[in-house]
Amino acid sequence: MKKSGFIYIFLSWLLITSVSCERILMSEDPENTPVNNFEILWNTLDEKYAFFNTKAVDWDSIYQVYRPRILEDMQDTLLFQTLGGMLLELKDGHTEITSPFGCIDFNYTEGFKTNFAAHIITITYLGPSENKRDGILYSIIDSVGYMYIGNFTNEITDDGIRHILNHFADTRGIIIDVRNNAGGNDRYCGVIANHFFDQKRMVEINHFKTGPGHDDFGTIDHFIEPKNGLGIVKPTVILTNRGCYSACNTFVCWMSALPHVSIVGDTTGGGGGTPHFSELPNGWIYRYSATKSYRPDGLNIDEGIPPDHYVTLTKQDSANWKDTLIKYALELINQ
Repeated sequence: MKKSGFIYIFLSWLLITSVSCERILMSEDPENTPVNNFEILWNTLDEKYAFFNTKAVDWDSIYQVYRPRILEDMQDTLLFQTLGGMLLELKDGHTEITSPFGCIDFNYTEGFKTNFAAHIITITYLGPSENKRDGILYSIIDSVGYMYIGNFTNEITDDGIRHILNHFADTRGIIIDVRNNAGGNDRYCGVIANHFFDQKRMVEINHFKTGPGHDDFGTIDHFIEPKNGLGIVKPTVILTNRGCYSACNTFVCWMSALPHVSIVGDTTGGGGGTPHFSELPNGWIYRYSATKSYRPDGLNIDEGIPPDHYVTLTKQDSANWKDTLIKYALELINQ
């Protein structure tokens, strides 16, 4: 879920389950000084950030480390680096700061295998039979439907997904590849998921802040109840890697609630908190995770969702222009 810009709409907590952003409204314009910018950033997160206890972060200790580095006459570039360094302590891909000097954010994929080769997908599995609808690439591989969803930013319509799934009507199963999908709008996740649910199911538990304390949370249970969906219950495999983040992570969470769905690949990148945005007195924009989400089985999805089957793209398969995860998914469906 990647958003940018300098104008945001303030939404109340009643709307936290939608993809939204928040601008903190202040009664007075605080003075634009390095100290004020630091204090406002630290205090806003102290009251509104969702994962201090989950990540075992001592925010007061971080204050003691970074506050002495803030000087009234420091250059903006150094202030930016210092504030960004403080946010990086949270190791949260939804927490970042943006200024005219750039953006400082946490790389949630660092140290993990990509487990994905786009050129192999294009040449071996899509090829001349490739089709595209609503930004989704799709084809039929060995009597199994295959679709690649690279993001949830492009609009995905019910007509579009129905067209693709109807194209798969006579297949033995379906592969949904969301590797390297960094998110977007989770409303589009629901458009797709709706057609794979044959009954109402709880898919997520959202925790939202109700006060300034690190443990001040309320909860909302999220259900998917299919509305005029296709009711697909044939074997379905979701292909994942560490690049699956934010809204994509949510999609994997929802789909994992279904008994006919298997997750194949690597643990997703996480990003289970809804990002909220705010602005410092100097105009710099920062965002932070303001909610946290769990699967009904208690899994904190911000840390990523483990697959049912760990599968790694092998060098031998890559050399032969094959995708190990797709091969495994085909075998799983054809069992």
